[in-house]
Amino acid sequence: MRARPLLAPPVATPMGVTADTISQLATELGSRLTLLVTDAQITTIPSQLRGAIIRVDPNTTILPAGVGDSELTELRSSRETVKRLSVSAADLPRLRGQLPEGLQRLNVRGPEVTEPRWPERDEDDGLSVLLQGVTADTISHLADLGRTVNRLEIYGPEVTEPRWPEWYPWDDGLSVSLQGVAADTISHLADLGRMVRRLEIYDCPALTAGSLEPLTRCRDLGRLTLSGGVPDTVSLEPLTRCPGLWRLTLSGGVPDAVLDSLSGCPGLYYLTLGDRQRPAETAFTAAAVTRLVESCRELWWLSLHCTADTGRAVLTALKEADLGRHSNGRPRTIGLIVPDCPDLTAGSLEPLTRCPKLRGLTLSGGVPDTGSLEPLTRCPGLERLTLSGGVPDSVLDSLSGCPGLYYLTLGDRQRPAETAFTAAAVTRLVKSCRKLCHLFLHCTADTTRAVLTALEKANLVRDSDGDHRTIWLHVLGELYDQLKSQEGDGVTVWEWRC
Repeated sequence: MRARPLLAPPVATPMGVTADTISQLATELGSRLTLLVTDAQITTIPSQLRGAIIRVDPNTTILPAGVGDSELTELRSSRETVKRLSVSAADLPRLRGQLPEGLQRLNVRGPEVTEPRWPERDEDDGLSVLLQGVTADTISHLADLGRTVNRLEIYGPEVTEPRWPEWYPWDDGLSVSLQGVAADTISHLADLGRMVRRLEIYDCPALTAGSLEPLTRCRDLGRLTLSGGVPDTVSLEPLTRCPGLWRLTLSGGVPDAVLDSLSGCPGLYYLTLGDRQRPAETAFTAAAVTRLVESCRELWWLSLHCTADTGRAVLTALKEADLGRHSNGRPRTIGLIVPDCPDLTAGSLEPLTRCPKLRGLTLSGGVPDTGSLEPLTRCPGLERLTLSGGVPDSVLDSLSGCPGLYYLTLGDRQRPAETAFTAAAVTRLVKSCRKLCHLFLHCTADTTRAVLTALEKANLVRDSDGDHRTIWLHVLGELYDQLKSQEGDGVTVWEWRC
C-alpha cells in the first residue's frame, strides 16, 4: 500500500477512535499522517500523534522531528503555497534548498517546544525567522537556507514577551535583539550572512569578555545595548576593537572597572549609562566617567540615568577636566543628557544660552504649563530637542521661532495620553521653526491623526534655504499602516521603531 503523500488531504481523529489506534494504523500502513487542527488544538495533540505532519490551515505546516527526505522534497515541489513552516532544529540543516518559494515565516523549535511561535512579518520579499528554545549553533545554519533573512527573533526558554530592537527606515542592515539566551549565542552573529548594524542584549548573566570577542568580527556593528548591568568581573575591552561601534548603552549597574576597560574606544560617539527605573544602582563614580570621556576622543554625547548627586558630580568633574581637542583639532564639548528635573523653570534654563555648542537636549518627565522654554530659542547650536511626558500648548508656544531646531520629539511612549499638547500648537511651532524637518510623536492615535491633518492644511511655505518644506512625521508601527496612505503635500509619514 502506498504511503500518503506529504500534502495529501489531512485527516482528523474519528469519533470513538483513540490516538493509539490511529498511530498503530499509520505504522502498519507505512504512512505518515497529516492532521488538520486549529491553533488552539496544537497543544492538545496526544503524544502518540506527535510524529504526524500538522496542518493548521492551508498555508501553515508543522513538520515533526525526523521528517523524511521524500517529504521535504514533496514540500519543496508542492504546488500549494506554504507561507508558515515550523521545523525542528535538528532538521534545519536538511532544509538547504528545500524551502517553498512562497514561504514567509519560518519557526525553528527545540525539543522541548510544544507550540511554535511565529515571527512578525515585514512587507518585503525576505524571510522572517524565529528560533525558539534552540541551541546557539542553530544560528549558523541560517545563511545556508538560500533565502534572505530580513527579520530574526531568538527566544530563550523563559522569555514570555519579545523586546523588539530599535530600528530606523534608513538602516540597511539587520537589527537583532537577544533575550535570555546563552552568552555563546553572540558568537554566531557574524555568520548570519547579513550586516548586523544594531544589537541589543537583555538578561544575559553569563556575559564575559570572551563572549563579546566575536563582536569584533561584526565590522558593521554600530549600536550596542547591554541591559541588566555588567559585573565588575567583565571586561568590555573587545568593544574597543569594534571599528564601527559609535553608540553604546550600558543599562543597570556599571562599576568603575567596567568603564575603565572601555578606555580609548576609538569611534564611540554616544554613551548612555545607568537605568532610568533604578538610578541608584548605577555604581559608577564621576572620576571613572571623566577618565573614559578623556580617553574616548570622538565621544560627544553622554546620557546619564543616575542619582542627582552623581549627576552633579559628573558635571563638575567634566568642567574641571582637560578634555583636550577632538581628532579634528576642534576644542571638545560634551553634550550631557540628565534625568528628570521637576522644578524646571525658564531661569534654570537660562545658563544653557552660554553653551553655544549645545546641539541636543532632552527634558524628561514633562514640562509644567508654568514653565517657559524661551531660553532655548537663544541656543544657536540646538538642533535636536526631546520633550518627554506632558507638554502643554503654552510650553510649545514658548519655543516659537527656535532658529536651528531640526529634530523634535514630543510625548512619552509609556504614557501617550499625558502628552497634553494639541495639533494646533504643534502646527504653530512647525510653521515658526523654519529649519524643523523631523517630528517624532508619542501621543494618542487621535492626536496623531489631528497633527497630520493640521500639517497638511497648514501653509508651510518654504524652509530657511528657500526650498519647498516637507515635514517627516515619524509615528509608531501600529499607526504607520493607518496614516501612510493619508500623507499629502508637505508631510511624509515614516514608521518609527524604537
